[in-house]
Amino acid sequence: TYSDYQSDMHHTGGDWVILEEGDEEVQYLSGLLQRDRSGSAISLIGTPVENQDIRTRMRLDGFGSSRTGAWFGVLARYIDAQNHYYVTARDNGQIQIRKIVNGVITVLASANYPAAVGQTFDVRFLVVNDQLQLWMDGVLVASAHDRDITEGQYGLATNRAAATFWTLEVFQP
Repeated sequence: TYSDYQSDMHHTGGDWVILEEGDEEVQYLSGLLQRDRSGSAISLIGTPVENQDIRTRMRLDGFGSSRTGAWFGVLARYIDAQNHYYVTARDNGQIQIRKIVNGVITVLASANYPAAVGQTFDVRFLVVNDQLQLWMDGVLVASAHDRDITEGQYGLATNRAAATFWTLEVFQP
């Protein structure tokens, strides 16, 4: 929400732009745009919690000139850059649930889900106890079980990609 953005949203890397809508009297936060396609960018919010039901609408605005490893997605149970779960919509046509623990990346689950420039996805990343589920446009596309990371913040991220994110909602199931 707008009040959360004003108080607790933290960006690391990238070129994050707040998208606002409204008229002369009332403005409201409608989303975030990350424009830098050259490296990684993270935007975090929230108090570290165990169970997270993260929902966002995201759009690929473009991959960088070096597309190898390019992705955009959602972060869960984020402790630091070396320890978290994340969902990636990748330049190779895969959508994946991944984890990074002590700097070691592991793909926990994946599905074919090509990302085209201008395409919008409704994403839900449900992390409850050891269950991780990825829903795309209302359909469960990947799931995994893992107990390595027990709590953390949540957020949005890109790597060598520009993307727009709307309606970031996080619930504690």
